[in-house]
Amino acid sequence: MAGKLIIIEGGEGSGKSGVVGQLPARFIKLHEPGDSPVGLKIRRLITETRQFEPHPMTELAMFFADRIELWMTKVYPALERGEDVILDRSYPSTFAHQYYTLMGKRDVDLFMSLVHWFGLVDPALLILLDVPAEIGLQRRRRAGSLNKIDRRKIEYHDSVSRGYRYFVRHLHFPAKIIDARRPKDQVFAAVKRLIIDTTKEPF
Repeated sequence: MAGKLIIIEGGEGSGKSGVVGQLPARFIKLHEPGDSPVGLKIRRLITETRQFEPHPMTELAMFFADRIELWMTKVYPALERGEDVILDRSYPSTFAHQYYTLMGKRDVDLFMSLVHWFGLVDPALLILLDVPAEIGLQRRRRAGSLNKIDRRKIEYHDSVSRGYRYFVRHLHFPAKIIDARRPKDQVFAAVKRLIIDTTKEPF
């Protein structure tokens, strides 16, 4: 695969989607969950259906099902065409939310063996936009866009933030943390530098 895969991650309200939206159109920009017909149904079921409260393992498996569909139908074809792909969320979210927080697991190598077993590859770069959970949730409330997962207790979101940082510290591929409490233009500038360093193509 000639194209580069870059994943941009972070907790709720960290500014992932805003950063991705500012990137030039030459990138193939996709998001998880829900950027495929199958994934959209899974996303709605998990994040919008109030009476649906699956077991954490079920929730983990559903997010992987969404992910596999997206990667096989959109991510890999783009990479094979030589295009660079930017993913707004991916399996680091599943580690932080389901594996680390809901299931209480810490084994990054075991989790990554599952990722690889499903045929998913390591990215050229993972960028984590790190922001305290309370600040991120305040941003989401101001935007008026809270979903069912956003409404989980603050203790849940604090754990998710810790899970992201734990994941990054134990990885075997390039990963960088950016302080997303900073002004949006500074955060974007930092992301831009990292992407240029990875793709070797200025924009």
